[in-house]
Amino acid sequence: MQPAATCALVADAVGSAARRERRPVQRSFGASERLTLPSVVWLALLRLLWLCDYAGQSESLRRARTRAAQAAEKLIALSERGTVLLLGHGLMNKMIARELRKRGWQAEKHASSRYWSSAIYHRPFI
Repeated sequence: MQPAATCALVADAVGSAARRERRPVQRSFGASERLTLPSVVWLALLRLLWLCDYAGQSESLRRARTRAAQAAEKLIALSERGTVLLLGHGLMNKMIARELRKRGWQAEKHASSRYWSSAIYHRPFI
C-alpha cells in the first residue's frame, strides 16, 4: 500500500473520537497565589500529586491510562490493514507504548518524551 493511501486510510478510520484519545494528558495547575515557588517546583509537585491520582479539575492518571489503552486497541485494529503512523504528545505516547508492550508488541525503537522523537513497534510474531 502506498504511504499516501495509508495516511488517507488512517485519517478516515481514526475519526474525531480517536483524536480525543490521543490528546495530551491534561494536568491540574492549582498553584496558589499566596505561595510563590519556581515554575519547575510547581511542575514537579503537581506531577507528583497527579501520579498519586490527585488531579483536581484535570484528567486523572487512571483516566489517562484508560484512554491510552483505548488508543492502543485502535492502533492494533488499524495495523491489521497495514502500517500505521501515530502522531501525538510525549506522555500519552509513552502510555500508549506501554499498553502496546503489554499486548506483546516489540519495540524496535522505544518511545521517548524528547521533542521530535519517534518510536517503532512491531506486531507480535506469534
